[in-house]
Amino acid sequence: MQKILDKIEKEQLEKLKIEILQENPNCPDELKQYLMQDAYSMIGMRERTLSKEIEQRWNALERGLTKIGRTPKDFIEQMENNEK
Repeated sequence: MQKILDKIEKEQLEKLKIEILQENPNCPDELKQYLMQDAYSMIGMRERTLSKEIEQRWNALERGLTKIGRTPKDFIEQMENNEK
């Protein structure tokens, strides 16, 4: 019975993966490979690494802006105004 359930689960998971890829045609190839290889932990590791790096860069930006007497909010507003 367990083998049958495992087989059904695997088949449904494959269908779901294909559906996810079809709904996201612009998904990077690297993420497609992770998805199809069941490498979810690799995606999570990469996400955590990127999140940590973003936090470190944000902190560095805040420190740099503080040294020149600016706030991140003011800086972002100025960048948005320059974009227009």
